[in-house]
Amino acid sequence: MIRPATIEDTKPIAHIIIKAWEQAYTGIIDPDYPKNMKESTFIDIIGSNILQERETIFLYEDHAQIRGFISGKRQEGTYDCQVIGFYILPEYQGKGIGTALLSHMKHHFKAQGCKAMIIWTLLHAKNNSFYKNQGGIASENAQLEIGSRRYPGVGFSYTL
Repeated sequence: MIRPATIEDTKPIAHIIIKAWEQAYTGIIDPDYPKNMKESTFIDIIGSNILQERETIFLYEDHAQIRGFISGKRQEGTYDCQVIGFYILPEYQGKGIGTALLSHMKHHFKAQGCKAMIIWTLLHAKNNSFYKNQGGIASENAQLEIGSRRYPGVGFSYTL
């Protein structure tokens, strides 16, 4: 089941972020970065985003447990909406959860009148093939700052 996030969901969302980062970018970023991530930091950020409605966050829940989430916001420019956070617990990846969440977010933005969506990620990350398989086009490149270092990033765009 996909549903909007509430303030009570901040702890499980933060847990998912930490678990996903532990595996998602192995061999691409400084291995110390994920080790130094703190759930409390993400609880505060997510809670603030929910309360101040800075991002729309949808959760995938199965058997009353949150297995993944996607967050995004509207913006100005060529891409009038952007996925900000998109994480699935590693043990639930490859089971259709990401596909369901991404589809839900695309429909959400389209219903709001958005025309073009972008998702930024690290170049050569495991998720690059997922985004391509979901119809994303690697249309933008940028340096992404993670911690105190910069890494090559890629923006996958979607026409809504």
